[in-house]
Amino acid sequence: MANTYYTWMHKESDIRAVHFLLDTIASLSKYMPPTVTTLGELKSSSGSWWIYYMWIAPGYKLVVGYDPNKITPAGALEYIGLTPGDVILREGQPFFMLPLSPIQEQPMQMCGYRCNVYRPAIAGIDIFGCCEGCNCPNAGCSIGFIGNKAGTNGVVSANHCIYGSICNCFGFCCPYNKYVVQPSPLCGGTCPSSVIAHDAITYDFDGGTWYVDAAFAPATQPVQYAVLDEGGVIKPLPSTFRARDPTLGESIVKFGRGVWTFSTRQSTVQGIGASVTVCCSPYGGLCRQFADQIVSGSGYISPGDSGSGTYASDLSAAIGLNFAGNLATGEGIMARSVLVERYLGISLAVPSAPPSMLAVLAGIAAAAGIGIGIVVGSTAPTG
Repeated sequence: MANTYYTWMHKESDIRAVHFLLDTIASLSKYMPPTVTTLGELKSSSGSWWIYYMWIAPGYKLVVGYDPNKITPAGALEYIGLTPGDVILREGQPFFMLPLSPIQEQPMQMCGYRCNVYRPAIAGIDIFGCCEGCNCPNAGCSIGFIGNKAGTNGVVSANHCIYGSICNCFGFCCPYNKYVVQPSPLCGGTCPSSVIAHDAITYDFDGGTWYVDAAFAPATQPVQYAVLDEGGVIKPLPSTFRARDPTLGESIVKFGRGVWTFSTRQSTVQGIGASVTVCCSPYGGLCRQFADQIVSGSGYISPGDSGSGTYASDLSAAIGLNFAGNLATGEGIMARSVLVERYLGISLAVPSAPPSMLAVLAGIAAAAGIGIGIVVGSTAPTG
């Protein structure tokens, strides 16, 4: 596994150290929460799921998140059989992809330049999915990447943004994969007039371990391989743009419509190969177990950034698809972009074909379609 996923390690001693940490993660996996459970069960006193997430942090330290209500730091060290020099402990909690109602006292940016109408569609703008019959949840997410599947261009976002199966559609109509609207219904988008893509596909891991929360929808409007930067500046991607894995500590950048991270945000890769528990709501509900995830630094992501893309700081590569995070710290969880390509059967690379603006217009009278996961309007259920 190290040779496949950790190509940034060159020294034999480094590889041995990481093999040790990966072996530790594997041995601890039996103590991780079930692949499908509820937050209530996760917190239940009868449960033993007090280890919430693990990843490799800078310095090749294994980070273990634990529930301080159920075990002490000393107890955690004794249980996993490691010393303070072998592991970094932190008070843990599941990561969330959740619908939120706006809280007026808090300085949120619900709608702004990322929520304007963009034709062609580009990465970093406001979207959401709609069900058959133009039934659109009052919510918003972000486009992560422009992609191509078998010669058809389209938009890439999170499953829970333009499909819904991973979280049972949060109680909305289900699935909301018939259309993708831009801007989202939360910021004035309507169906069918705001439709930019239709009939999203996803990869569903059902009750097993999840590796990507992702979906691809073929475009019904022109798309452009570009990102929306600060202040509405459109930056085309280079012709050599492609998906790749990051290196530990690498500088990264995110373009998304998070309510507290609406601006372009920079960070660094803080974890690779993370196993994390991700819950659909902090109020109780479905939780999923994810493996092989990338972790960002703090202050990187907030509700509405689900589905946004993480890029190399020079925009040379697609690094990961953001879908969840820590509500308190803003640490982001993202699926590896190369796995998004593999499981959706798409390419994120800029096509070698002609113009910078590539359009695919479907002959369908379509209407198509934020948390960590999504942001929902005040009229929508809050969990």
